[in-house]
Amino acid sequence: MRMTGAPVLGPLEWSGDRWTIGDPTARRAQYLTLDPEGLAAWKGGGRTEVVPWRRFMELHLPAEPTRLDNSRTLAVLADLALNLNGFSRFGGGPAGVGATLRHPYEYWGADFSHHARRYSRYSVGLASELLAQTVASARPERLGDPAWVRAVVTALAPLRGGFRGPRARTAVAAHLNGSV
Repeated sequence: MRMTGAPVLGPLEWSGDRWTIGDPTARRAQYLTLDPEGLAAWKGGGRTEVVPWRRFMELHLPAEPTRLDNSRTLAVLADLALNLNGFSRFGGGPAGVGATLRHPYEYWGADFSHHARRYSRYSVGLASELLAQTVASARPERLGDPAWVRAVVTALAPLRGGFRGPRARTAVAAHLNGSV
């Protein structure tokens, strides 16, 4: 459950006693938690795996604003309709995170349940930049520190409009470097 007054940044929110990506209360919930030891994937009420922070080389969050945009059923129907006409599409499908890991080098991804609420595009962009830049700063373990994540999300959550691409990168970098 979401804490009253807790900041939210796209699919990243405080839930119970930890930061989560995705909706842990959804039916057939899949979500991720930012734990001190790493990024943990959960499915069906149980933790399926934990990727240690030191393994992350790159981390991104390609989520869409609404559940329908991340609908697996809609993606299958769109693929079918497009394939029948000789076309294909790029994107869509379930919400998830993707990462490049080291030792061994591999691509890793995990899906998460979209919240019932709509995510604004700029909040998704800011959340994605927060994950990406924290990992790129060679300090990904900070994502496992609830107080640090809360401070950064609290600073970023009020930002409005146009914070995608370069503006999101600049806003997140300023908060990560302590210049704001």
